[in-house]
Amino acid sequence: MFDMARVALNITHWRKRRNMTQLELADQLGVSFQAVSNWERGLAMPDISKLPELAALFGISIDTLLTDGIVTDDESVSAEAVAQEYSIQSDARERGAERGSVQAEDVDFDELAEKYFIVHDAILFPAIVKEISDMKVKELFKRAIEDHDLVPLCALKGECEVRFKSDVFKKILPDIPAAFWDEQLERYVEKNDMPFICFLVSSASTDAKARLKRTALLQGKSTIYAVLD
Repeated sequence: MFDMARVALNITHWRKRRNMTQLELADQLGVSFQAVSNWERGLAMPDISKLPELAALFGISIDTLLTDGIVTDDESVSAEAVAQEYSIQSDARERGAERGSVQAEDVDFDELAEKYFIVHDAILFPAIVKEISDMKVKELFKRAIEDHDLVPLCALKGECEVRFKSDVFKKILPDIPAAFWDEQLERYVEKNDMPFICFLVSSASTDAKARLKRTALLQGKSTIYAVLD
């Protein structure tokens, strides 16, 4: 029997190494975005018929996908070791909370948030967001948009609204060029991805929205047209 946690970490790692979003991987495999999300969260395994195709897309063997360690640019780290590290960190925080022995200054919350972000932990990542630095909020927010990760994106947006009480997109993230929002909106309009279209529409430029709205009109995409209005 395969270790689902190990496979989940491997799929996430190799998808990111190939600069693919979850949606792009799903399109390549002919499965839903939710299916890929479930694989990477360890909630389900890919169908056995998809394993050769998945391994080929990543340029690795099926054995590497299912059992071998995660190979980075400068080291080899087993998925089991990574998963164990997450478990140790989580257990330590829980024990510390019970005993009052672990202080905030003893924990690198940015590093911990990075780990929960990578494995798509829908419970622990939203819980730790309020502890991370402003710089990490900006970094993960941008990556969540690029990676099509809706769960961390919503958690980060909510934290920004509480923390900064201003326009989350344009005032909190001045280092992200305005063109980024137009490009991302166009990207998700092409994919008919309504959750992300709704998420990004307030940040895109008037010109970009007008252009995409006209395209939606000509293509008969009434829902997208209404959202862009």
